[in-house]
Amino acid sequence: MKGGAVQLCLNKVPGGAAAKLKNRVVHKSITCVLTIINQTQKENIRKFYKGKKYKPEIWIYSPRRHVPGCWLNKQAENLRTKKQLWKE
Repeated sequence: MKGGAVQLCLNKVPGGAAAKLKNRVVHKSITCVLTIINQTQKENIRKFYKGKKYKPEIWIYSPRRHVPGCWLNKQAENLRTKKQLWKE
């Protein structure tokens, strides 16, 4: 695949529409292959470290967004500003 991409880079000619279409197809196929490789590597690492005491960096595991500790409590959520009260 990478050899094909290099060959396409060499064949680029101004105004060559067919070459540009082929470029897109080759690059998309390369990205698909690399994505699958990365996913399988991460999955294998997850399986290896499952249940172990020490685990590697956080990039192996999905990021935890919206941690409950940073949420407002119910009272703070329901507070209104002066402008909001005036509009109501």
